[in-house]
Amino acid sequence: MSTNLIIAPATAADAPELAQVMISAYQDDKMYQAAFGRAVERSSDDQEQEERLFRQALFVDFTSSPNILLFKAVDPIPGRIIGYTDWIVPTNSALVRKPEDMNPDHCSTSIEWPAWIKRELLESGDAVLKESRDRLLGERHCEDVWKLRKVVVLPERRGEGVGRQLLEASLEAIDGEGRDVFLHSTRVARKLFESSRFEVLEEVEVMNGYCCITVSGRCYDSDAYLAVCRC
Repeated sequence: MSTNLIIAPATAADAPELAQVMISAYQDDKMYQAAFGRAVERSSDDQEQEERLFRQALFVDFTSSPNILLFKAVDPIPGRIIGYTDWIVPTNSALVRKPEDMNPDHCSTSIEWPAWIKRELLESGDAVLKESRDRLLGERHCEDVWKLRKVVVLPERRGEGVGRQLLEASLEAIDGEGRDVFLHSTRVARKLFESSRFEVLEEVEVMNGYCCITVSGRCYDSDAYLAVCRC
């Protein structure tokens, strides 16, 4: 178990480290491999650099958005980010950031995706997950439900309790509002949610060996949380 981790909201200045954590953590993810696999016509160095810059731009946008909240896990020694959680804030939450709290340099323009990324593959999978979310939550999903998009930990730091600390700290930070939570995750992380008193309810196939596991449970004696685990 990692101790003395610092769990705090991430900022735009953390974008380079957050991007590297995500790239490292997703190397063994089947969907990531299919969508971000090496293009034959590009050198690996060129592609890796382009993806790194693309990811950094996304994280700058995320941390500057009024309805996205990221928590980072920092290991004081050597003082680097080793994981993060990524949340969509309900539209009527008090935690939606006001204009005066925003990064004045933030510009909400669309980010250009590298041409070699198979974006249609990601969008196809997202459409299936959206159908599941809309079916389960209906009109509630924007107004009063927190959406946990990711719990990401560096591969070399897995098994140390980093993901659990991130999840618990994040839930404690938002739990004062007593709202439901909805999420998609990987098969590996399913154990994390089950051990946090989430219960598997259903399985929905996404595509090409991917599926959704819908789970529900209670955490910290608050209202019921909802989650979907992708395996």
